[in-house]
Amino acid sequence: MYSLRHKILVVTISLMVFINPLYSAEFCVGTVTELRNALTFAESNNEDDDIRIELGVYETNGMAFSFHDSGNHDLTISGGWIDFFDNDCGIQTPNEPFETIIDGSNSSRSMSINISGQADVRVSDLTFSNGHFAHTGGGLAVFNLGTIHTGQVTIEKNAFLNNEANLAAALSVYGSGTAHIRNNLILVNNANTADSIRILNNNANGIYFNNNTVFGNTSDGTGAAGVYIYVEGTSRVLVANNILNNNDHEDLNVISMAGDYFLYNNNVDVFSGSTPTVSANNINKPNHFQLGLLNYVPDSGSYLVDAGRSPCAIVCPFPIPFENKWSLGDEDILSKLRVQGDRVDIGAFESSYFSDIIFWNGFD
Repeated sequence: MYSLRHKILVVTISLMVFINPLYSAEFCVGTVTELRNALTFAESNNEDDDIRIELGVYETNGMAFSFHDSGNHDLTISGGWIDFFDNDCGIQTPNEPFETIIDGSNSSRSMSINISGQADVRVSDLTFSNGHFAHTGGGLAVFNLGTIHTGQVTIEKNAFLNNEANLAAALSVYGSGTAHIRNNLILVNNANTADSIRILNNNANGIYFNNNTVFGNTSDGTGAAGVYIYVEGTSRVLVANNILNNNDHEDLNVISMAGDYFLYNNNVDVFSGSTPTVSANNINKPNHFQLGLLNYVPDSGSYLVDAGRSPCAIVCPFPIPFENKWSLGDEDILSKLRVQGDRVDIGAFESSYFSDIIFWNGFD
C-alpha cells in the first residue's frame, strides 16, 4: 500500500511529465495531518480527487478541515475505509457511518468545501459532530467561490450530530448547480438563530432533498430548528420521503420565488413557506423507531414502512421532468439496500419489513 506521501509523489511526477491531466488522484488518509495534506494537495493538482478516510476520529482542534477548488475538478470525500489485502483503504465497512468522525472539537466548523465551475462534489459515509461556528454551517459548509457553479453537489449517507452555528447548525449548501441531499441523519444540532440545514440555490437546476431523517434539533431563539430551503429564478425544489419532526418551532420552511416546488410523502409536522406546486401523500404520524442508540430504523408497525415515493424508472416522460430526475440512492445510511419492501421507507433508514397497511400509490 502506498502511503499518502508516496501517492502525492507519484501524482506530482505525473504532472511534471505531462501525463493525461484527467487522471484521477486517490488518497488514503488515516491521520489528521494526512487529511489536511490531501485536501491541500487536491486543491491545486489539476485532477479529479478521491479522498478516502479510514475509520477513526479526526479532530479539527480549532481549525476546520477545508478545501478551496481552484481548477474546476471533481472532489469525492468518503469515510469508513479499512485495510483489505495490504491496501489501507481497500474496502469500505458496511453498516456504519458513525465510525469515521470529523469532529469540530466544539471550537470550529468541522469542514468547509468551496467549489466553482462544473466540478462535482460528493461527501458520504461520514459523521460530522461537535462543529461550532459563529456564522453558517457548523458541521459542513459547501459553497461556491463567487462564480457560477453548474456541477452537482451530493451529500449522502452522513450523520450530523451535536453541531452548533448561528444559522445551519449541521449543514449549509449554497449555490450549487444541482444539490442532492439524501439518506442523511440530522440529529440534536443546535442553531443560535435558526435551521439545522440551510440550502440556497439561484438560477440553477435546483434542489433534491429526499430520504433524510431530521429529528430532535433545537434553536436558542424563535427561529425554526428544522430545514430551510430558498430558491430564486429558475431553481426548483423537490422534498420527498423525509422525516421532519420533533424539531423546535418549525420542521420545514421552503421559499420558492418562481420555480416549481414538489412536496411528496414526508412525515412532517410543522412547515411553512411557499405553497407547493404539487403536494401529495404527506403525513404527520408517530415515527415508531426500533429500540437502540442511534437506531432510527422504522419498527414493524411504523407508518414509515413502504410509505415513500420513487422517481419513475421504466415508463417516464421524455424529456424527463425535474420532479422525476432524482434518485433514492442505492443504499440507506447503514449501507443496506435502499428498497427492501414493496416500496422505499420514509427517512434515512430502511427497514426489512413489509407494510401491513395499504398506503397510497407512491408513483405517478
